[in-house]
Amino acid sequence: MEETEELQHEETGRRKGFGRRIAELVSLCSLLFCIVVSVLSLKILYFSSSPSLVTPEQAKTSRFSNYVAPGMAKKTDTHFHNVDDTVKLVIAKQPICVTCHGTLPHGKSPDIRSFLNMHNYFMSCETCHIRRADVQSEVAYLWYDNMTEELVTKIDETKYGNYGARLVPVTTLNGELRRLDQPSNPDFIKEYLAQKDNLTPEEQGEAKVILHKDMSKKPVQCVECHRRDPYIDYVAVGYSKKRAESLYRTEAADMIERYMEFYLPTMFDPGSAKKQKMKKLEVEDRSTD
Repeated sequence: MEETEELQHEETGRRKGFGRRIAELVSLCSLLFCIVVSVLSLKILYFSSSPSLVTPEQAKTSRFSNYVAPGMAKKTDTHFHNVDDTVKLVIAKQPICVTCHGTLPHGKSPDIRSFLNMHNYFMSCETCHIRRADVQSEVAYLWYDNMTEELVTKIDETKYGNYGARLVPVTTLNGELRRLDQPSNPDFIKEYLAQKDNLTPEEQGEAKVILHKDMSKKPVQCVECHRRDPYIDYVAVGYSKKRAESLYRTEAADMIERYMEFYLPTMFDPGSAKKQKMKKLEVEDRSTD
Protein backbone atom coordinates (compact mmCIF):
# COMPACT_ATOMS: atom_id res chain seq x y z
CA MET A 1 0.00 0.00 0.00
CA GLU A 2 2.75 2.36 0.98
CA GLU A 3 4.65 1.44 -2.17
CA THR A 4 1.61 2.29 -4.35
CA GLU A 5 1.17 5.69 -2.69
CA GLU A 6 4.84 6.44 -3.19
CA LEU A 7 4.62 5.59 -6.90
CA GLN A 8 1.55 7.82 -7.27
CA HIS A 9 3.37 10.65 -5.49
CA GLU A 10 6.35 10.28 -7.82
CA GLU A 11 4.04 10.26 -10.88
CA THR A 12 2.30 13.44 -9.66
CA GLY A 13 5.69 15.08 -9.07
CA ARG A 14 6.84 14.17 -12.57
CA ARG A 15 3.65 15.66 -14.06
CA LYS A 16 4.06 18.89 -12.08
CA GLY A 17 7.70 19.11 -13.08
CA PHE A 18 6.84 18.58 -16.75
CA GLY A 19 4.10 21.26 -16.57
CA ARG A 20 6.53 23.64 -14.89
CA ARG A 21 9.11 23.09 -17.64
CA ILE A 22 6.49 23.72 -20.33
CA ALA A 23 5.45 26.97 -18.59
CA GLU A 24 9.09 28.03 -18.27
CA LEU A 25 9.69 27.24 -21.95
CA VAL A 26 6.63 29.29 -23.00
CA SER A 27 7.76 32.18 -20.80
CA LEU A 28 11.26 32.04 -22.28
CA CYS A 29 9.92 32.00 -25.84
CA SER A 30 7.65 34.96 -25.04
CA LEU A 31 10.58 36.87 -23.58
CA LEU A 32 12.75 36.13 -26.62
CA PHE A 33 9.93 37.20 -28.95
CA CYS A 34 9.51 40.50 -27.10
CA ILE A 35 13.26 41.14 -27.24
CA VAL A 36 13.39 40.46 -31.00
CA VAL A 37 10.39 42.70 -31.69
CA SER A 38 11.88 45.48 -29.55
CA VAL A 39 15.24 45.29 -31.31
CA LEU A 40 13.60 45.31 -34.76
CA SER A 41 11.41 48.28 -33.77
CA LEU A 42 14.41 50.25 -32.55
CA LYS A 43 16.28 49.42 -35.74
CA ILE A 44 13.39 50.57 -37.93
CA LEU A 45 12.85 53.76 -35.94
CA TYR A 46 16.42 54.89 -35.36
CA PHE A 47 18.84 52.88 -37.48
CA SER A 48 17.03 52.30 -40.74
CA SER A 49 19.33 52.42 -43.75
CA SER A 50 16.47 53.60 -45.99
CA PRO A 51 14.60 56.43 -44.24
CA SER A 52 12.46 57.17 -47.27
CA LEU A 53 9.85 54.98 -48.92
CA VAL A 54 10.43 56.89 -52.17
CA THR A 55 13.83 56.72 -53.82
CA PRO A 56 15.24 59.78 -55.61
CA GLU A 57 14.75 57.94 -58.91
CA GLN A 58 11.09 57.29 -58.13
CA ALA A 59 10.60 60.88 -56.98
CA LYS A 60 11.79 62.17 -60.35
CA THR A 61 8.93 60.40 -62.08
CA SER A 62 6.26 61.02 -59.47
CA ARG A 63 3.64 63.72 -59.75
CA PHE A 64 4.72 65.11 -56.39
CA SER A 65 8.19 65.86 -57.75
CA ASN A 66 6.63 68.47 -60.04
CA TYR A 67 6.03 70.62 -56.97
CA VAL A 68 9.38 70.14 -55.28
CA ALA A 69 12.00 72.80 -55.82
CA PRO A 70 15.41 71.55 -57.08
CA GLY A 71 17.81 70.77 -54.26
CA MET A 72 15.02 70.28 -51.71
CA ALA A 73 14.21 66.63 -52.50
CA LYS A 74 16.29 65.31 -49.58
CA LYS A 75 14.39 67.41 -47.07
CA THR A 76 11.06 66.43 -48.61
CA ASP A 77 11.82 62.71 -48.75
CA THR A 78 12.94 62.39 -45.14
CA HIS A 79 10.12 64.20 -43.38
CA PHE A 80 6.46 64.87 -44.01
CA HIS A 81 6.64 68.39 -42.54
CA ASN A 82 7.73 70.68 -45.38
CA VAL A 83 8.40 74.37 -45.19
CA ASP A 84 6.86 76.61 -47.83
CA ASP A 85 10.02 76.97 -49.90
CA THR A 86 9.88 73.29 -50.89
CA VAL A 87 6.73 73.93 -52.89
CA LYS A 88 6.69 75.98 -56.04
CA LEU A 89 4.27 77.10 -58.71
CA VAL A 90 5.91 77.56 -62.09
CA ILE A 91 4.42 80.40 -64.14
CA ALA A 92 6.42 81.71 -67.07
CA LYS A 93 5.05 85.22 -66.75
CA GLN A 94 4.16 85.77 -63.13
CA PRO A 95 1.17 88.00 -62.35
CA ILE A 96 1.97 91.09 -60.33
CA CYS A 97 0.14 89.71 -57.29
CA VAL A 98 2.38 86.62 -57.28
CA THR A 99 5.46 88.83 -57.69
CA CYS A 100 4.56 90.75 -54.53
CA HIS A 101 2.73 88.16 -52.40
CA GLY A 102 4.33 84.91 -53.55
CA THR A 103 2.62 81.65 -54.46
CA LEU A 104 1.50 81.05 -50.85
CA PRO A 105 0.08 84.48 -49.95
CA HIS A 106 -2.40 83.53 -47.24
CA GLY A 107 -0.12 83.70 -44.22
CA LYS A 108 -2.29 85.64 -41.78
CA SER A 109 -4.75 82.80 -41.28
CA PRO A 110 -2.91 79.90 -39.59
CA ASP A 111 -6.25 78.17 -39.02
CA ILE A 112 -7.35 78.01 -42.67
CA ARG A 113 -4.38 79.15 -44.78
CA SER A 114 -3.61 75.65 -46.11
CA PHE A 115 -7.06 75.43 -47.67
CA LEU A 116 -6.72 78.89 -49.17
CA ASN A 117 -3.17 78.49 -50.49
CA MET A 118 -3.83 75.20 -52.28
CA HIS A 119 -6.25 77.02 -54.60
CA ASN A 120 -3.39 79.17 -55.90
CA TYR A 121 -2.14 76.23 -57.97
CA PHE A 122 -5.16 76.16 -60.26
CA MET A 123 -6.78 79.58 -60.13
CA SER A 124 -5.69 83.19 -60.26
CA CYS A 125 -6.00 85.42 -57.22
CA GLU A 126 -8.66 87.49 -58.97
CA THR A 127 -10.97 84.47 -59.26
CA CYS A 128 -11.77 84.95 -55.57
CA HIS A 129 -10.65 88.52 -54.98
CA ILE A 130 -12.72 90.19 -57.72
CA ARG A 131 -16.42 89.54 -57.36
CA ARG A 132 -18.62 89.59 -60.43
CA ALA A 133 -20.87 92.14 -58.74
CA ASP A 134 -17.94 94.60 -58.66
CA VAL A 135 -17.32 94.38 -62.41
CA GLN A 136 -19.51 96.50 -64.66
CA SER A 137 -19.56 94.01 -67.54
CA GLU A 138 -20.31 90.29 -67.60
CA VAL A 139 -17.62 87.99 -66.19
CA ALA A 140 -16.69 84.50 -67.40
CA TYR A 141 -13.96 82.06 -66.28
CA LEU A 142 -11.39 80.56 -68.66
CA TRP A 143 -8.27 78.37 -68.26
CA TYR A 144 -4.87 79.75 -69.30
CA ASP A 145 -1.67 77.73 -69.64
CA ASN A 146 0.97 78.56 -67.00
CA MET A 147 3.84 78.55 -69.50
CA THR A 148 2.38 79.80 -72.78
CA GLU A 149 -0.53 81.89 -71.41
CA GLU A 150 -2.63 80.44 -74.20
CA LEU A 151 -6.26 79.50 -73.73
CA VAL A 152 -6.79 75.92 -72.51
CA THR A 153 -10.05 74.32 -73.60
CA LYS A 154 -9.74 71.12 -71.57
CA ILE A 155 -8.00 70.20 -68.31
CA ASP A 156 -6.83 66.79 -67.14
CA GLU A 157 -8.94 66.12 -64.04
CA THR A 158 -6.78 63.14 -63.03
CA LYS A 159 -4.05 65.58 -62.01
CA TYR A 160 -6.23 67.00 -59.22
CA GLY A 161 -5.22 70.65 -59.40
CA ASN A 162 -1.85 70.19 -61.08
CA TYR A 163 -3.33 71.16 -64.43
CA GLY A 164 -0.49 73.40 -65.58
CA ALA A 165 -3.16 76.05 -66.03
CA ARG A 166 -5.07 78.58 -63.95
CA LEU A 167 -8.74 79.53 -63.92
CA VAL A 168 -8.92 83.26 -64.67
CA PRO A 169 -11.89 85.66 -64.66
CA VAL A 170 -12.32 87.50 -67.95
CA THR A 171 -14.62 90.18 -69.27
CA THR A 172 -15.21 92.06 -72.50
CA LEU A 173 -13.95 95.63 -72.80
CA ASN A 174 -14.48 97.63 -76.00
CA GLY A 175 -15.23 94.43 -77.85
CA GLU A 176 -12.03 92.71 -76.71
CA LEU A 177 -11.48 89.97 -74.13
CA ARG A 178 -9.73 91.31 -71.03
CA ARG A 179 -8.21 89.13 -68.33
CA LEU A 180 -8.94 90.45 -64.85
CA ASP A 181 -5.66 89.06 -63.53
CA GLN A 182 -3.89 91.73 -65.56
CA PRO A 183 -3.76 95.10 -63.73
CA SER A 184 -5.57 98.13 -65.08
CA ASN A 185 -2.76 100.41 -63.85
CA PRO A 186 0.51 98.69 -64.96
CA ASP A 187 2.50 101.94 -65.25
CA PHE A 188 1.72 102.91 -61.66
CA ILE A 189 2.71 99.44 -60.47
CA LYS A 190 6.07 99.61 -62.24
CA GLU A 191 6.75 103.03 -60.73
CA TYR A 192 5.79 101.83 -57.27
CA LEU A 193 8.03 98.75 -57.42
CA ALA A 194 10.94 100.89 -58.56
CA GLN A 195 10.54 103.42 -55.73
CA LYS A 196 8.89 101.51 -52.87
CA ASP A 197 12.09 101.17 -50.82
CA ASN A 198 12.39 104.95 -50.73
CA LEU A 199 8.78 105.57 -49.70
CA THR A 200 7.62 106.18 -46.14
CA PRO A 201 5.18 103.68 -44.56
CA GLU A 202 2.40 106.22 -45.07
CA GLU A 203 3.24 106.63 -48.76
CA GLN A 204 3.43 102.87 -49.21
CA GLY A 205 0.02 102.52 -47.58
CA GLU A 206 -1.52 105.08 -49.92
CA ALA A 207 0.08 103.40 -52.93
CA LYS A 208 -1.24 99.97 -51.92
CA VAL A 209 -4.77 101.34 -51.84
CA ILE A 210 -4.34 102.36 -55.48
CA LEU A 211 -2.67 99.05 -56.35
CA HIS A 212 -5.63 97.07 -55.02
CA LYS A 213 -8.38 99.36 -56.26
CA ASP A 214 -9.78 96.66 -58.57
CA MET A 215 -10.02 94.09 -55.75
CA SER A 216 -13.32 93.48 -54.00
CA LYS A 217 -13.48 94.44 -50.35
CA LYS A 218 -14.52 90.92 -49.37
CA PRO A 219 -13.29 87.89 -51.38
CA VAL A 220 -15.46 84.95 -52.35
CA GLN A 221 -15.88 82.63 -49.37
CA CYS A 222 -15.43 78.84 -49.15
CA VAL A 223 -19.11 78.05 -48.66
CA GLU A 224 -20.08 80.19 -51.65
CA CYS A 225 -18.33 77.82 -54.06
CA HIS A 226 -18.57 74.47 -52.28
CA ARG A 227 -22.32 74.07 -52.25
CA ARG A 228 -25.16 72.92 -54.52
CA ASP A 229 -25.65 76.35 -56.06
CA PRO A 230 -21.99 77.38 -56.35
CA TYR A 231 -20.62 80.82 -57.11
CA ILE A 232 -18.70 79.29 -60.05
CA ASP A 233 -20.46 76.79 -62.31
CA TYR A 234 -17.96 73.91 -62.35
CA VAL A 235 -19.41 72.20 -65.38
CA ALA A 236 -19.48 75.47 -67.32
CA VAL A 237 -15.74 76.03 -66.70
CA GLY A 238 -14.80 72.56 -67.92
CA TYR A 239 -15.17 70.05 -65.09
CA SER A 240 -17.05 66.82 -65.73
CA LYS A 241 -20.35 66.29 -63.94
CA LYS A 242 -18.71 63.64 -61.75
CA ARG A 243 -15.91 65.98 -60.69
CA ALA A 244 -18.35 68.85 -60.20
CA GLU A 245 -20.40 66.63 -57.93
CA SER A 246 -17.38 66.08 -55.70
CA LEU A 247 -16.69 69.82 -55.59
CA TYR A 248 -20.24 70.53 -54.44
CA ARG A 249 -19.43 68.64 -51.26
CA THR A 250 -18.74 71.01 -48.41
CA GLU A 251 -16.57 69.00 -45.99
CA ALA A 252 -13.75 71.55 -46.01
CA ALA A 253 -16.06 74.55 -45.85
CA ASP A 254 -18.16 72.90 -43.14
CA MET A 255 -15.05 72.00 -41.18
CA ILE A 256 -14.02 75.65 -41.16
CA GLU A 257 -17.51 76.57 -40.01
CA ARG A 258 -17.36 73.95 -37.25
CA TYR A 259 -13.92 75.23 -36.28
CA MET A 260 -15.51 78.63 -35.67
CA GLU A 261 -18.07 76.98 -33.40
CA PHE A 262 -15.41 75.21 -31.32
CA TYR A 263 -12.75 77.89 -31.20
CA LEU A 264 -10.65 77.70 -28.02
CA PRO A 265 -10.43 78.93 -25.31
CA THR A 266 -14.18 79.65 -25.18
CA MET A 267 -15.25 76.24 -26.44
CA PHE A 268 -17.91 75.91 -23.74
CA ASP A 269 -19.68 78.95 -25.15
CA PRO A 270 -19.63 78.26 -28.92
CA GLY A 271 -21.88 81.18 -29.84
CA SER A 272 -19.56 83.63 -28.13
CA ALA A 273 -16.52 81.85 -29.58
CA LYS A 274 -17.74 82.22 -33.13
CA LYS A 275 -18.65 85.86 -32.55
CA GLN A 276 -15.14 86.61 -31.25
CA LYS A 277 -13.47 84.75 -34.12
CA MET A 278 -15.62 86.38 -36.79
CA LYS A 279 -14.92 89.81 -35.33
CA LYS A 280 -11.19 89.11 -35.51
CA LEU A 281 -11.47 87.90 -39.09
CA GLU A 282 -13.53 90.94 -40.05
CA VAL A 283 -10.84 93.24 -38.67
CA GLU A 284 -8.27 91.32 -40.73
CA ASP A 285 -10.59 91.38 -43.74
CA ARG A 286 -10.60 87.62 -44.11
CA SER A 287 -14.07 86.65 -42.91
CA THR A 288 -15.31 83.20 -43.86
CA ASP A 289 -19.04 83.90 -43.64
